[in-house]
Amino acid sequence: NMTKGLGVFVKGGKVMLLYLSDKQKKPELKLVKSKDGINFQPTLRKPVLVKTAGIMENLKKCSDFHSYKTSGHFVLNYALVSGKKKISYQAVSANLIKWKKIKKPLEHKKGEIEVVDYSHKRQKVKYASRDGKIYIGFSKKDSKYEMSPDPLLTPRRNHFDSNGLEISEVIIGRHGILLVYHATEKRKNKNIYAFGLAIFDKHDPQKLIWRSEYPAWEQPEDWDKEDAYFIGLVEFKGNI
Repeated sequence: NMTKGLGVFVKGGKVMLLYLSDKQKKPELKLVKSKDGINFQPTLRKPVLVKTAGIMENLKKCSDFHSYKTSGHFVLNYALVSGKKKISYQAVSANLIKWKKIKKPLEHKKGEIEVVDYSHKRQKVKYASRDGKIYIGFSKKDSKYEMSPDPLLTPRRNHFDSNGLEISEVIIGRHGILLVYHATEKRKNKNIYAFGLAIFDKHDPQKLIWRSEYPAWEQPEDWDKEDAYFIGLVEFKGNI
């Protein structure tokens, strides 16, 4: 029974974890809840991803999931294999149970995150990982994003993030825009993940205020499981 985490949310004072279960090659969505973020129990209702009325999305062809919460609903971005291409789509939900696919494909690609419920000089903002570096992009209304020619964050020699950087999450905080990224290092034929943090100015999202000198979390080397991967990040009872 293979499982893949898709997203983590906070709803009704509980941490909610959405994942994909591929039991006997029949993938289906599952949702579990927790009062402490550690011990989880299944919800009574099973989540579904609705393609159109009465028709479910083909989960076997879905990948590259990224989830987040806006002021109005929960959002799940994903890529759908169509022939030899991957096309990005978005699904929304009010209750984490019924997910409704939006027909119009997304401009976003893997490694790109739009800053939710935020604009700068009437422009939407997103951060993106490209070639191991992190860039920023701006968009007026529904126009295409124009990406910055120069990166905001690059690998640092002799640091935990000396290899390529991949963006993990972006959160608006009281003191700025928190960008969470991860870097990997090959040790004993295994990818070891380390997470870094950077804070950008809310009044100027290109201006770096602070960047962590040490990893916020690093995967233990003695893990004998498969490589770790990022599922999501939430603030819960004063902790992240």
